[in-house]
This record gives sequence, structure tokens and C-alpha cells, in this order.
Amino acid sequence: MSTSNLCKNFCQRLAYVFFFGMLTLGSVGVSAQTAERTSCIVQAESLQAARNAVIQAGGAIANDLKIIRAVNAYLTAEQRAALERMPGVKVRVNQPANATVAVNHADQPVPTTDYAPSIR
Repeated sequence: MSTSNLCKNFCQRLAYVFFFGMLTLGSVGVSAQTAERTSCIVQAESLQAARNAVIQAGGAIANDLKIIRAVNAYLTAEQRAALERMPGVKVRVNQPANATVAVNHADQPVPTTDYAPSIR
């Protein structure tokens, strides 16, 4: 075998080892990062305080909710627990709001909601 063929074979084997090694490492990293995350509303004294708290806990911010000084974030159970221990921070699991219509005594429709009273 010539030197160029030996080098070519060596480089191919090295590439295979590297490629499959990266696949193995990548799958370990993915399984560690795929802990179930839940969409939550994190509220604090200010929008920036809510953002900082989520970042400190390691959560992922989806968007800002400026009106209620909160952020929508994706959190693991451990991250939610860490945020719940922080003073001045409220955490609520984000659930779909269901609107219904009731009728008052004057037979007029009155909109109602099951939106969490603590967020209002």
C-alpha cells in the first residue's frame, strides 16, 4: 500500500471515529436537555425582575407580558421550584383560558373567565 492510501485510510477511520463519537456525545447531551418543560407565567415586581429570575433559574423565556410585569417561560420542575423559592416571584403553570357566557338577572350576556385571579 502506498503512503497516500495509508493516509487516506487513516483519515477515513479518524473521520468515522469522530463522527460516531459526536453522535454518542450529542445523544447524551440531548437526553440531558430534554427534561420536560412546562409553559409558565413568571411574575415579579417588574418585567426585568421576572426576566432576570427566569434566566437565573435556567429557564427559557418565550415572550414578555409587559402589562402584568411577567414573562411566559418554559421551565422544568426543578426550575419552577427554584423560582417559587425566590422572594417576590410568582409562578403559575400556563393553561388555556376558557371563556364562558353567563346570563345576568336582566337576561344580558355577561362574559366570564377562569383566568387565575392571582394574575389579574
